[in-house]
Amino acid sequence: MRIRLDRAGEQVIVLDDPDVPPPRVGLGLRAEGLWTELICETPFEHWSYGLEAFALLVDDPDDAAWGDRVAFGWELEWETVGEGPVPDADRGGYHQEGGVTGIVLVGSDRIEIDGSGRRRHRWPPPA
Repeated sequence: MRIRLDRAGEQVIVLDDPDVPPPRVGLGLRAEGLWTELICETPFEHWSYGLEAFALLVDDPDDAAWGDRVAFGWELEWETVGEGPVPDADRGGYHQEGGVTGIVLVGSDRIEIDGSGRRRHRWPPPA
């Protein structure tokens, strides 16, 4: 699992743990210092995203082995805008445009989010 958040004029936030196991059930992950969950509130219309973790503040995200540890998380809502799912013929699955609202937490900072985002869903190749 790797998450990177770039902020203008600030250090980059990197959460990088390649050893996090995939979910056993549902779309939530649990590991030491990490909780995340994706919840489909209404199919093709509304998703909730939650994250509580520790990340690193780094100057160089390509060398994220060293940095200052910081609490990192979010409470985000994604809601579709415009047309429904659009097939991704060359990737398999589909994508949808949507609006994203909520908060991102970095240490004691609270960043309000009100923007746009694309949600993608892909199926694994047949076995």
